[in-house]
Amino acid sequence: MLIEEDEKQLSSSIVNDHLSQFIQFLQTPSLTRFDVCLFLFKKSLSFLDPKSIFIVKVSPNRTFGVEGSYGFSEMQVASFAEVPIDSDLATSRSIRENRIVWAGSNADRNKTYSEVHNRNFFAAGAQMVVWPLRRLGLPVGAVACFFDQPTSASPHIDNYLTILSDLISLRFFSIIEDVGSSVIPNPHQELSDRESKVLELMGKTLTNHEIAAELDFSESTIRQDTMSIYRKMGVNGRAEAIKSVKKEEQDKDV
Repeated sequence: MLIEEDEKQLSSSIVNDHLSQFIQFLQTPSLTRFDVCLFLFKKSLSFLDPKSIFIVKVSPNRTFGVEGSYGFSEMQVASFAEVPIDSDLATSRSIRENRIVWAGSNADRNKTYSEVHNRNFFAAGAQMVVWPLRRLGLPVGAVACFFDQPTSASPHIDNYLTILSDLISLRFFSIIEDVGSSVIPNPHQELSDRESKVLELMGKTLTNHEIAAELDFSESTIRQDTMSIYRKMGVNGRAEAIKSVKKEEQDKDV
């Protein structure tokens, strides 16, 4: 299912219906995080056709662990206990940088995140998206969903995930004062090495498809990189990003 088809399925009326059902569900007494994972899996995220899902909670010692999951074995869950926030994983990055991370296929994750090999917490061939859970700007956890659909980042879907995040955070998590100030993202983040290369190729008018082929990553991963570049540069798209780079180069020459 392509992203355009996902957005058709997530029309305003369907989004409102999904959110109304989720809000009503969250009012159920004695809910567990497993219950939330199951509801997200079967209802709220059904358009992704998910394979598995987990919720993690941040601890004051700058680690996080699984608080609820669906579709994983006990061994896989155990591999995600006491994970440092500074670790090189998609979930860690989502928490540190307070943003949604579309992590691409297993092959892309293995090339992007050095510690993936130390974890058993993914299914073969699955795509992955992670989004942070926060209260009053402080990190409290994250939700990760694994799926096989060739879906990638989209403002339409990202907005929907953000609303789900806010609802989950309000229902389950208290503020973690000991962690917040040290994890709040730096508003002046530098581009990663790969993002810098992607930006360079964008400046040469290569399309996302051509950049993916050049760098040997999936097109969905490159699209995620471009959205991260726009966010870090404070621009609204490819044309503004290229214009900003050219202006910086001209300023240096003056």
